[in-house]
Amino acid sequence: MPSIDLTGKVAVVTGSGRGLGLAYAHALAAHGASVVVNDIDEAVAEQAVKSITEAGGTAVAEVVPVGTTEAAERLVNRAVEEFGRLDILVTNAGILRDKVLWKMTDDDFDAVITTHLKGTFTCARAAAVRMREQGEGGSLILVGSPAGQRGNFGQTNYAAAKAGIAAMARTWSMELGRAGITVNAIVPVAATAMTETIPAFAPYVEAMKNGEPLPDVLRKGEGFGTPRTARHSYRSWPPRRRAGSPVRPSASAATRWHSGPTRRRSARPTPTAAGPPTPWPTPSPPRSAPNSSRSASPHRSSRRRDDTPMDLDGLVAIDVHTHAEVSSKGHSSLDDDLHDASSAYFKVEGKRKPTLEETAAYYRERNMAAVIFTVDAESATGTEPVPNEEVAEAAAANADVLIPFASIDPFRGKAGVRQARRLVEEYGVKGFKFHPNIQGFFPNDRAVAYDLYEVIQETGTIALFHTGQTGIGAGVPGGGGIRLKYSNPCMWTTSPPTSRT
Repeated sequence: MPSIDLTGKVAVVTGSGRGLGLAYAHALAAHGASVVVNDIDEAVAEQAVKSITEAGGTAVAEVVPVGTTEAAERLVNRAVEEFGRLDILVTNAGILRDKVLWKMTDDDFDAVITTHLKGTFTCARAAAVRMREQGEGGSLILVGSPAGQRGNFGQTNYAAAKAGIAAMARTWSMELGRAGITVNAIVPVAATAMTETIPAFAPYVEAMKNGEPLPDVLRKGEGFGTPRTARHSYRSWPPRRRAGSPVRPSASAATRWHSGPTRRRSARPTPTAAGPPTPWPTPSPPRSAPNSSRSASPHRSSRRRDDTPMDLDGLVAIDVHTHAEVSSKGHSSLDDDLHDASSAYFKVEGKRKPTLEETAAYYRERNMAAVIFTVDAESATGTEPVPNEEVAEAAAANADVLIPFASIDPFRGKAGVRQARRLVEEYGVKGFKFHPNIQGFFPNDRAVAYDLYEVIQETGTIALFHTGQTGIGAGVPGGGGIRLKYSNPCMWTTSPPTSRT
């Protein structure tokens, strides 16, 4: 699988104008599927289509409120009329009308049941009819909620609808198995416009909008993440679970999405370097230099550059393994427990999370240079990396001491391949770092990263692999979920191992 290939597949995603639905639509389109976007707001739907097409995907909008048979048939017919078929249905549309039992009206109850439960039923029925006519199988992905599994105060209607969706998934998987149509229920939990209406989540969603990270009590305790983590937590196509056996509500679906932060492995860190034993100096301003004569893309126009050449003869050494510890917004990919444990393991003194400018100043003061990179393992950890673009820009501004490398989560598929090419062509990265322990894949698994390897070969850049063991996770129960086997030296076999096993 190298990258998940949905070329020629057609998907309908209900409620995909924003939030999780839009994240699902983007993920499907990024892997080649043509997508029918659905929302009740025409402007929102068209903006969603625009964002997908601008990213290189194919999408059209169908504006209709989900619930009725007519609406379901309109969605299926639009897919067939525009793209000739239907292969995937994601029933994501939903609303909330939260009230305690004794205050909930009939209208409150009926509105939620109509959109969530009846909407799932009518859309799935219409899709199943079409898929059975095509005779080539298909996939129904039903979106559930923790409320449907364990209840939630003030959500009688919503909890009932989501419990019913899980029950329908089990029933339909038995009924549609012979037709090769898989039916799966997933339980993503993310900060969206809908969850923002829940009082308990509202302040955290607002803080997230201001660039603040979600606290561990939400990520680990409630499995609460962002649409982005859900979007990038895919696995493989087609579903590995046999038809007639629905996946656990919190597990995978047609593209093996996982809700990201809800996985036990969300405790696994993005690795960071041990850091020097001496205090970090205050960064000095980068050296001034004339404008580069290099042709600039629109992305480069506002980028601060230092074109002072690297004085190789004057360098004492080049550190080829330097991690970008923290983003410009103060985001670190390592939570406090893992940070403290790794600092103790590495016997770190001084500042553990230097900024990119502080890193440059540290190496400049010692007449050293550094190959610098982040580690993108978002599909395995649910944690966003320090942006590759930010690392490359810092290297461009400190070109006398920093050499920019990038990191792409190997499970990002075609989207990752496009990002890798863009980072080379527009940001001048010189190579790519892979950390199999953290990213959770065997480097010689042909079903994962080989499309990325081809881009690296085509662009003449370098592939740098973490091999052997790692101290990240030491002192944490279960090693934080990190599997050391992925970084064992590669052995040639006629049947390469399968990642994530």
